[in-house]
Amino acid sequence: MPRVLASSFRLVWEAAPGRFLASLAPQLVTAITTGAQLVITRDLIAAVLATGSGGDLGRVGTLLGEMIGLSLISSGAGLVQGQQQSMLSAIVERHTNSVLLDRIIAIDLKRFETPEFQDLLRRAMNAMGRMMGVTGSAIGLARSLFLIIGVAAALYILQPILLVLAIVGFVPMWLASAATSRQTYHFWRSMTPNERMRNYIFGLFTSREYAKELRAFALAPYMRALYERLSNERLKELARNLRKRARYQILSTGASSLVTALTYGALGYLVIEHRIGVAEAGAAVAASQQLSGQLSSVVGSMTQLYEASLFLEDWEEFSSLAPARAPALAEPAVPFHRIELDHVSFRYPPSASKDGGPPLASRLALDDVSLEIHAGEVIALVGENGSGKTTLAKVLSGLYRPDSGRMLWDGVDVTAHDQSWIYERVAVLFQDFARFMLTVRENIGLGRVERLEDLDEIVRSAERAGADSFVEAWPDRYDTILGPYFMGGKDVSIGQWQRIALARAFFRDAPLVILDEPTAALDARAEHDLFTRMRDLFSGRSVLLISHRFSSVRSADRIYVLHDGRVVEHGTHEDLMALGSRYAELFTMQASAYLAPARERVAR
Repeated sequence: MPRVLASSFRLVWEAAPGRFLASLAPQLVTAITTGAQLVITRDLIAAVLATGSGGDLGRVGTLLGEMIGLSLISSGAGLVQGQQQSMLSAIVERHTNSVLLDRIIAIDLKRFETPEFQDLLRRAMNAMGRMMGVTGSAIGLARSLFLIIGVAAALYILQPILLVLAIVGFVPMWLASAATSRQTYHFWRSMTPNERMRNYIFGLFTSREYAKELRAFALAPYMRALYERLSNERLKELARNLRKRARYQILSTGASSLVTALTYGALGYLVIEHRIGVAEAGAAVAASQQLSGQLSSVVGSMTQLYEASLFLEDWEEFSSLAPARAPALAEPAVPFHRIELDHVSFRYPPSASKDGGPPLASRLALDDVSLEIHAGEVIALVGENGSGKTTLAKVLSGLYRPDSGRMLWDGVDVTAHDQSWIYERVAVLFQDFARFMLTVRENIGLGRVERLEDLDEIVRSAERAGADSFVEAWPDRYDTILGPYFMGGKDVSIGQWQRIALARAFFRDAPLVILDEPTAALDARAEHDLFTRMRDLFSGRSVLLISHRFSSVRSADRIYVLHDGRVVEHGTHEDLMALGSRYAELFTMQASAYLAPARERVAR
């Protein structure tokens, strides 16, 4: 609890210290006015009773005026406090989201892609959501404590024994709430995989990407049944968890009722024995009710804080995965002479088994790989699916760090630099390239965000990628919003998307360009145009080309053939054909489909 309180107040203080203090001031005012109202209530009751025996009606009026004045002050303070808290919550939400996004982007991609990390990320996001709620809970706790001090002081003046009884009743309420919070946390933690799967299945129904196959293959009944099964599992576990929570709540309610009975019993005894008067008794009843309500509020706020402290462990585990050091300032990219991979191996993290057993070991995705890229060269990677081509591209682009071996830029090991150093020097077009539902200008300009306003260079990049022909035909040209996600967005073909992504790679203007199946969505004419002009288009840069089409890599300066994560052959096209091994086999197999007569190519 102290830890989460400290974290909560530190989070709020970092986000908006001035507004945080401004939100506490009205609560102090409310606490003082509440205590004063209770004392005035006693005097008012006494004054009213005294009027029957010739008391001063003027005093009654004065006390009523004081009560009204204090009520107005309390209401005003409450209004100010409510507005301050609303603004503070919005500011803290923005701040916590910024912290979360910074942590996410700092996590190593190798870890980011595992299901275990995705479960942890979901729990961390849940923790951050609760931390945002902690703002209100922390402020609510402060408000309740201020009020309790004011009410307790008034109750102590009226009758100290009632104050003792109220404090005793607080203990079982808190213990029960803490036990309930632990059950809540255990439920959410155990249900994380179920929640992610349910959200994924639900997303299939709402995603435009999957809408076609859901209908064409009539998948809706199966997917609905899967969603219902997962929901039923969750409901069954929730019912079991709620029964456990109910036991604690029943014990808490019973203890609270007993304390309430003792309070009123003690008050009745004191009145009968003439220990206190009717006026004091009336004020004591009001004070006891006030104190009981504020203690319940304290329990509620502390319960939320305690739950947050449990989830905070997930947030701290998540945060520990991010690098402790701040990213280095980006250095301008300069041309290189030679990039070398020296006996590089890479293994993906092991996956946890479904039955909770030991993690399942993964094979080496790259095994003792060595290659060279010289300035101005076009290097090709070929191989069958799963041979490690895309993994190798991610290592070269700095997205993955090798488990063993070295990557050298002009003889310097890249581990001496921050990963951002490599990012600055590489432009990557992956096969599953990003499609940003933003304007054409932004989609291309995001290749180098610091030059996003350079429209002339954006247009030139589009021209080199062959995207200008259709962009110029649109009414809003480079201000056209791409994709149907937002109102006014233009639905474009996958081939047009790929040209936009290629333009983004051109705009980055990096010395090393990695193209992973850059023509997968292009038509035959566009593909031929790109490959015949590749050296001119990427003049002054080195290109790493990954392609399944062997005809497109023939002109590469050097071709590396990967199989099961290893480089099994390398050389020019002529060298590899003369070798008559795997490359020659795959090339001949693919070429035969174009050269054979139609009757031989098509199975009857």
